Amino acid sequence: MEIPDKSTFEKISFKRKPNDFEQQKGMVMKKALARNFESVKNQIGFCGIWCGSCVVGNGTLRAITKKYKEIIEAYGLKEWAPKDLDYLEFIKGLISIQKIRLCSAA
Repeated sequence: MEIPDKSTFEKISFKRKPNDFEQQKGMVMKKALARNFESVKNQIGFCGIWCGSCVVGNGTLRAITKKYKEIIEAYGLKEWAPKDLDYLEFIKGLISIQKIRLCSAA
């Protein structure tokens, strides 16, 4: 039996293509992240971190957490999550992260 070379495997794609809903969500997320980045791209916080790269300072953490919560709820994680996951505490944590204020340096 002949062993295929690496190029044979490179031609095979195991990734599924995103559906229309996933593509739309991805575009919305990219626009939100770009908007967050644009608002702080020329700033450096007094912590020394460039604000454009800081997910707290530019609002990206809040935006991602909000979308993550929406996706989890849309897919009904509460119904099929592992038994050791305290779903309500998990959601409270996501809500708490969304309430983090933007960095005052931003």
